[in-house]
Amino acid sequence: MDIHLNSEPVKYALLLLTLPFWLPFAKALWTEFNDSLRDEGGLLGAAPTPEELAAIERTRGRFQSSMRSVTREEQARLENSGWDGASDDARRTQRTTPESAGGARKRTFR
Repeated sequence: MDIHLNSEPVKYALLLLTLPFWLPFAKALWTEFNDSLRDEGGLLGAAPTPEELAAIERTRGRFQSSMRSVTREEQARLENSGWDGASDDARRTQRTTPESAGGARKRTFR
């Protein structure tokens, strides 16, 4: 029996074997996208009435994206200060400039 790498069973096996790598990423994207559109009913849902929207905001609060960019220096400083990551406003008020941090910013490869 001759198995070719471009056959359908190999493609499905590769998809299933890589599932642990891409499924959490896809789930995070789905949750982020659905939460960002919750005022309109999410991706596939109907738009909520004003009363339902008020109830959603009471139970879950206003939408804040969990996907935000934080440099390594900011992350280390925030972890040392005990910041729990609850709001973007706290991160913005705690940010320092390179001059106030004590000199020029060290360039690193990412």
